[in-house]
Order: sequence, then C-alpha cells, then structure tokens
Amino acid sequence: MGQANLLALPDAAFPALLSRMKTSLLALSLSSLLFACGGGESSITSAAKSDPASAAKVEKEKPPPDPGRPGRDHKVVGGEVPEILRKARDKDLDGLKLLLEQGMDINADIEGLTALHIAAGDQHFALTTLLLEKGADPNARQASGGTPLHIAVQVGNRKIAALLISNGADINAPDKDGDAPLNVAINTGGKLGLVRMLIKEGAAVDQSGQNDATPLYAASHMGRKPLVELLLEKGASLDKPAVKGNTPLHVASEWGRREVVEMLLAKGADINAKNEDGATPLGMAVLGRHEDLALFLREKGAEVPDAGGGQ
Repeated sequence: MGQANLLALPDAAFPALLSRMKTSLLALSLSSLLFACGGGESSITSAAKSDPASAAKVEKEKPPPDPGRPGRDHKVVGGEVPEILRKARDKDLDGLKLLLEQGMDINADIEGLTALHIAAGDQHFALTTLLLEKGADPNARQASGGTPLHIAVQVGNRKIAALLISNGADINAPDKDGDAPLNVAINTGGKLGLVRMLIKEGAAVDQSGQNDATPLYAASHMGRKPLVELLLEKGASLDKPAVKGNTPLHVASEWGRREVVEMLLAKGADINAKNEDGATPLGMAVLGRHEDLALFLREKGAEVPDAGGGQ
C-alpha cells in the first residue's frame, strides 16, 4: 500500500484494524498497522518470525478495551480517529502544534494508543520531545497495558527511553502480562546499553513478567551472556523460578547455553534444584539432548536421579 493510500484510509478502518491486533507492544505505530492492511508483512508478523518469545504473545488473544480507564475520558466516538494521532503518524510537527493551539487533547487515543506511543514507536525524538513538553502523559496505557516506555525499549531506542524516564515514565510499570520495560527489553533482544541504563534508572532486576519469568530467566533462556553477567552483577536472584518451577539454570540447561550455565554455577546456582515435575538442570540438559552439557553438570556435582525418579 503506497503512502497516498495510507493517508486516504478511512477513519472507520482504524478500530477494525485495532480489533485484530494480537498485542499492542508489537504494533509500534499506526503506520505499521496500516501497512498490514495492504497485505504486506506487518511488524507483528515479522517480530513473531524473529522472536519466539514475541510469537507467543502474538498467539494470545488481545484483551478487549478497558471501558473504565481512570482519568481518561477521551474516547473514540463512532470509530473516528483523533486527528492528533494522524499528525503523529505522519510526523507532522507543525500540524500537531496547530492542533494543540486549537485545544486538541494531547492524550486523545484509540484503544489507549496515543500520539506519544506512536512517536516512541517510530523513534522520532523531536516529536516525542514536543509531545512531552506539551504535557503528553508518559504513562498512558494501551489496551495491552503498554506505555510509551514499553514501546521505546521494544524498538531498542535508549535515547527515547531515557527521555521518557526523565519526564516521569514509570520504569517498573507492568503491562497486562506483567512485563515491565526491563522484561520487554530482555525479551526483545536487549541491547546491553539500554538494559544497563534501565537498571541504573531504577528498574527492578527481579520483577517477574509473563509466565513469571524474571529478566535473568529470559536472558539465560536466550543465552545472552553479557546480559546474564550484568544482571548477576546487579543482584538478580539466581534461583527465582518461573513457570512450572524452572530456574534460570533449568532453562539454560534445556537450551544448551553452556557459557550461561557456567556463569550461573560460578555464582552459586542450585545445581540440583527441582521444578514442579521433579526435573533438575541435569534432566533438562538430557531432555534437550545436550550430552556434553549433561556430562559437565555431572562433573560439577549434579545428582543422577534414581531409576524410578521424577525425571
């Protein structure tokens, strides 16, 4: 779909499009959503292909809009898209300024999506700055519970994330899955500089998100050694379990993350911790068919279960 067609898309198409969204965090801007209408690959689709953790979110049905958002009375009426969202989508700073001078609500939204969400998702620093200077709510929430800061870290933009934080964005605000911005940053590949900045600004290193996964659990799952090292340095809990009682060592062993396993053990992770099924990290390494890692765990003192054991 060409740019001219994007601009000509009727307002009525916006609510219908949003109703098909599987997750707001992966819908980074109205521009990318409109692209999906043209039969191309949307940001949702491409993210699902590249990131299994994101793909799980894509498959989860989007919750209905919350009709009772406290302090938010700017509702979309009859499917009409607030003009300020169009100006933000088009990166029209002059047009946006004019709307604000005419009294347009800077926090006008459609299903919680505001101009500030769009600016953050499009990584437009000047537009983000303007909106914040004019009073945009840095903690506005989409239907998914995602704030502009969630969006900024999802696209990996440290500069915009820092700008939002300096203007009052809640660094530990969870979305409806329980993911805080730090969880999102890790789950989407986590640039080391961005993660370091979030922690420096007060992000809770042990905040459990979707499936009770902590940042350390997610980083261990993906084998991100620099992130694991940073999180451990900042005091992340070694053995805090996620879904089904799996610890970071369980998931690192299951996926064959040898270097991460070594780091976790060096810091004192429980080599014989059992999950809800009674499986230990050794059992998970065997399950994942990582023979060398299983032998390494045995050398480090992992216990072999009895023949009738739970593994």
